Amino acid sequence: MASSIDEEAGECLVYLNMPLDERPTEKDFIQFLTTYAPYWKTIATLLGLQKSLIKVIEMNENFKPRECFRDALSKWLSQDVDATWRKLELCITNSQRSDSGFKQLDSMPIRSKRSHQNQPDVTNPNGNKGLKTFKNASSVHPEADYSSAADRGKGTIPDAVYNATKKPICRVIAPAQIGTGFVGYMKCKKDYSTVLMTNNHVIPSENDATGSRIVFDNLLPGQQRTLEGSKIFKKNGFYTSEELDYTVIEIDVGKVAASGVQIDSQSIDLNQPAAIKDKDQVYVVQHPCGKDLAFTSSDVEVSSPLLLYTCTTDEGSSGSPVLKEVHGQLKIVALHVGDYKERKCNAGVLMKEILTDFNGVQD
Repeated sequence: MASSIDEEAGECLVYLNMPLDERPTEKDFIQFLTTYAPYWKTIATLLGLQKSLIKVIEMNENFKPRECFRDALSKWLSQDVDATWRKLELCITNSQRSDSGFKQLDSMPIRSKRSHQNQPDVTNPNGNKGLKTFKNASSVHPEADYSSAADRGKGTIPDAVYNATKKPICRVIAPAQIGTGFVGYMKCKKDYSTVLMTNNHVIPSENDATGSRIVFDNLLPGQQRTLEGSKIFKKNGFYTSEELDYTVIEIDVGKVAASGVQIDSQSIDLNQPAAIKDKDQVYVVQHPCGKDLAFTSSDVEVSSPLLLYTCTTDEGSSGSPVLKEVHGQLKIVALHVGDYKERKCNAGVLMKEILTDFNGVQD
């Protein structure tokens, strides 16, 4: 049995292997281990550790949660070259969905002081070349409330918003980022295909796509369904643009159906974006911080290639659809990408700009 000195030494070793620029204090790290040890297997799974390795850790550490958690973090740090405190924080956020007894993220003692720093601003918003990639979507009005399915009876969400958007919206759990995505249909090459759309900074490469998990909450009442990117995405069906911060991935509907899941690809026609003008109202439909589906709305300003709005968003909202209600139906107008610091608002890339770029890539 390991002595307390051995245990402290092991914890310090894990602590010293953490990325220097985001490392918490040693005291906070020890508090972190204590707080989240009961949920270590859920966190380890979301960090990408294999079930067999988790079982080995459990056996080696005699099923002691704190020791197991410390060992799991050590294995993660040695395997994941992109390991950061921010990535760990996002995994813990998503773990709240998997464990109903999970403590709130607000109690987490290791929030990175740099998590909202170094986000590139949008420069020259009147030209595509000035659009830089957003690394995270930050909340413009963090004190504002989100609207959820529970609000529907209060009349705060139009039926069209609730009914037409809940099924195709999903969480995207990528190797280095958690975001939002949505399923729609789009003309790829010569034929229409069912596709997943999200941001380039959420899924920047084919490897990231195959290593991602797509989580739907509303395909069936009360059931959450998870699909593995490696099993549902078509080969040679990956398209992305760092400049306009979008990623489109063709989905193999047959493989999805074979897994017993029926996804809704008809609600959002990506080839038919709605016309949009200043002062129009839009909805951002999202999974902020990886939590339940939420709706926020505001009016807009068009500043091509961007659409500017003050809808509340947060980490994990990247890749959300920005929708406009037209005659009782929701039409896509933009892809949410992040915050526009200079204007103190949020921004999405206009869908018509994405289509122009996308069609050019395929020609």
